[in-house]
This record gives sequence, structure tokens and C-alpha cells, in this order.
Amino acid sequence: MFARRNRGFAGQRAQMIPIIAGGAIAMVGMLALTVDVGYWRYQQRLEQSAADSAAVAGAIQQSYTPTGSSGTPTTVARANATLNGFTDDGGVGNVSVGVITAPPAPPRPGATAYPAGSAVEVDIREKQPNFFASIFGGGPAYVSARAVAVAQPDLNGCIYQIDPTNSLNENAGGPHYIDAVNCSIIANGSIQANVGPDTQKVSYHEGSAPTSTAIYNPDLVADPCFKIAGCAWLKARESQFITPPPGITPADASKLSGDVTYASVPSTARNTTTDGTAPAVPQVYLNCPCGNLNFKGPAVFYLYGGSTIGDLSTDQATVVNVNNSLYTSGGGPHLTSTTPGQPYATAGMAWYQPYSNTQGLEVRGAGGGSGIFQGTFYAPSATFTSRGGGLCFGLLIVAGTVTKGGGKPGGSAGCGTSYSGLIVNPAYAGLPTYSYPTHVAIDQ
Repeated sequence: MFARRNRGFAGQRAQMIPIIAGGAIAMVGMLALTVDVGYWRYQQRLEQSAADSAAVAGAIQQSYTPTGSSGTPTTVARANATLNGFTDDGGVGNVSVGVITAPPAPPRPGATAYPAGSAVEVDIREKQPNFFASIFGGGPAYVSARAVAVAQPDLNGCIYQIDPTNSLNENAGGPHYIDAVNCSIIANGSIQANVGPDTQKVSYHEGSAPTSTAIYNPDLVADPCFKIAGCAWLKARESQFITPPPGITPADASKLSGDVTYASVPSTARNTTTDGTAPAVPQVYLNCPCGNLNFKGPAVFYLYGGSTIGDLSTDQATVVNVNNSLYTSGGGPHLTSTTPGQPYATAGMAWYQPYSNTQGLEVRGAGGGSGIFQGTFYAPSATFTSRGGGLCFGLLIVAGTVTKGGGKPGGSAGCGTSYSGLIVNPAYAGLPTYSYPTHVAIDQ
């Protein structure tokens, strides 16, 4: 009887083998589900982060490519993906980073198309290994992530106030007006101004809202010089003209009168660009004080001397104020830049002042006269004060502080509008405005 009982126990033990084997298979399957799928999900999260970052980088590059940048939205997006660990292998099949610079409308009911030239889509796909699932004959898994970044160009700026510790104050000394015709006012500091009716939008970073519709911008807006071809050209060459170039002796402007041209100054006070710029830019070097002169171009006039620039006018010229102040007391200066669209490198630039020059700029429009800068005005660290009369800019005021220092606005600024005060009208000088996205939206 005992032997028969042992044989029964042995049979029962044998019956446990398939049960244990089946359980082991189930456990391996659970491991495959938890370990492999969990790992794939982790990798997908890494891919999604990389896709988001790459799409944002591509959209920013597409919206405002820095002057001189050789990168395209596609190359910038892929380079960004590489920084996050995903490099396209050129079709081998392990990693692909696809970039679409004009993605179709989102695949959602009622979705509208992305604004033209604003969206970049990035799709990252990577082959993932199997740890336990391969026991069941499973092949490699492919995990992917997609992101679309859309840059919203909400501010087409034509008036910029750069320094957040200063302000754009057109109310100083009385009720004065500032009008950005069909474009926007952008201040990194505060704004105290009566905004004209033609202004599209007002953006501020410090202080309180100057109007009920003003936009608070939590981020500082970058100096837009890099987006303006002539401005960027001069900024890249500052080291070549902060001091006069070798062999150049600036002419004494106080001994000049009337029209000043490239041909009218001594040969030691002029040269042309030799860096491959086409066509070569005529350049004139003068020591101030400079007043009651008319600079006739096309040429760039570099002004030195650490003195004062008085009443002046230009015709098809760019003034580079290296280290002087500006003080006009007549009917107001009239500066006309080289016509935009001409092949000269500084076309459209009326006034350029390097960041190192912090000396003040004051324009007085005596007798209700108008000061006109028919082109881009750039002075990123100076205080600009307008007193009396009207004041017209073709494109930009880019200054540390902009203020109205007293006196009434006088008559029309003669800036393509009948409105009086401080007017900026890009169309008046045939110049574009420059859009800045206030946010980048991710649409996965």
C-alpha cells in the first residue's frame, strides 16, 4: 500500500511540470509587457522632448533667421535633435529625423491651416531593442514622436525702446503723441505716452499698461539690428571704424560748407569697402563739430571728434555717429538714406550709432518745423529727446530712452500722415517692419 501511495504522489508531481512551465511563460510574457513596453514608452518620452525642442528651434529659425546665418529650419531642427541624442542616419533605418517646413493642417475636425511660413513639424522615429519579447519571436519595435511648433508673429515693430531700466516717455513736458503707422510700439522698459490712432499694438515689459489694449511681454525683446540688413552690415564691421582705419585721416568738418560728397574730401579721408561687398560702398571720414552741412551720397559718412553734430541734412547717405552727440536747433534735420532695394549694403539706413556711444541725441523742430529721418534710425544706448515741432522716422527708433523734452508737437511731421507729434511710418520710406513672435505654440 505504501508503494502505491508513493507512485500516486509521483504522478501528482509530474502534473505540476506543465503548470509551472505555463506559469513561467506567462511570467516572461508579463516581463516582456512591463520591461520592454515600459522601456519603449520611456524612449518615446525622450523622443517627444527632442521633437518638441527641435520643432521650436526650426520654427524660430524660419520666423527670423539671423543675418549671416547659414542654417535652414531643417538643418537647425536636426542639429537640435542631435543635441538631444537623435541623429538622422540617412536612411539606414535605425533613426530618422523628418522635418517638414510647411506642415499640413492639424488632423482634427475643424482645424485651420497653420499660418504660412510659421510652422515646422518634426517627426523622430527610432528602432528599439527587445529584451524579453524576442523570446516569443518578436522583431525590433519602432517608436516615434511628432511635434509641430508654430511661431506667432504678433508684433510687427517699428518703434523699439531697448533698455528695460529706461522708458519711452512722450508725456514729459506736456501732452504729446507718438504714432506707429500700421505697426507696433515695443518697449522693454515702461511707456508713458499718448498713443496715436494708427498704431497697431503696444507691448511693454516694465511698469503699467499705457493703454487698455497694451500687451504685457514677460520677455525682453532682442535688439532688432540683426534683422535689418544695413544695420547688421555696420554692426559686423564696428571694429573697423570705431577708430579710423589705418591710412585714414578724417577731414576737419568745421572747414567744410554746403554739400559734402565722396569726391569733395581729401583722398586721405575716404575709401571704399574691400571685403567683397558688391557694389563697393564709398566711405567718408570726418571730424566734428559738424553743422549746416549736406552729406550727399550714395556713401557712408563716419563722424568722429567727440563733439556735437548740429543742423544737417543728407541725400542718399548713411550717417554713422561714432562718438558725438546730436543737437539740432533749426527747423529740424532732414536725413534721407540710400533708397531701399538699391544694392548698397547700407541701403535704408539713415543713422547708425554704435552701442559704445551713449551721448544724447536732441532734435528741436523750431517754429513748428519737422525733423525727418527717412530711413532706419539706430541708437541702442542713447537717450533720444524731441523738443517742439513734428518728428518723422521712416522705420525705427531703437534707443535706450525716448522722451519728449518740452514744447508742443507743432504741425504735421510730414511723414505720409496728417497726424502731428512723433511719427514712425515705414511705408513713407519704403521700408518693411520686423515681426517678433511673442510665443511659440506646440501642437503634437
